[in-house]
Amino acid sequence: MMRARNQAAFWGVMTLGLSIFATNATGGPRDLLVQTQLDLQNVLSTASFEEEKDIQRLEKADDRLAESLNLDFWADGSGNVPEDDGKKIFYAVRKAAKELEKTEGRVPEVAGLPDAMFVATCTISRDEIMYRLGSTMVDLDQQTVADLIEDGQGKELEKALEKYLSALEDRAQNEIPDAIKACKDAFKHALKAPEPVVSSCEALGTC
Repeated sequence: MMRARNQAAFWGVMTLGLSIFATNATGGPRDLLVQTQLDLQNVLSTASFEEEKDIQRLEKADDRLAESLNLDFWADGSGNVPEDDGKKIFYAVRKAAKELEKTEGRVPEVAGLPDAMFVATCTISRDEIMYRLGSTMVDLDQQTVADLIEDGQGKELEKALEKYLSALEDRAQNEIPDAIKACKDAFKHALKAPEPVVSSCEALGTC
């Protein structure tokens, strides 16, 4: 268990885990999934296929991505924050990635699409972890982090970061469906973490 004396290491892990998305991708998670689906549909309409089954697999992946884009799964149709725990989004995208995995080597045009799905879904987890840590919205010093860990509430943040780092390891091994599942678990734990401490100026609206 990570204790207060390890708070410096805690911040180091956060920086390592959350800086991974220095990509050219733009927009919220749902926007990224929309673009990924458009790219997949382009492959379906232009690529040459050796096996009929591969067409069917890509069509199934397309259906799964369409399912993940259901506005009912996104809070207020925001495209950034999932409704509830986001389980249906992560599940559908993971299934889409699995279908594309089955075409590996025969349809080179889809090579980057599973990773794009990973970026879209794990952006959800990253943003929630950062929010719970208060890393961009509020004043959150090391002592506050240490206090959260010491009184037990920090355990969920620790679990979220562990799952997040597991996702990054899976991604490095090109195990994208497993990486997406780990991001789902990271998001689930982050949601259980305490709300960030609000600075006095933010509470008063004077920041």
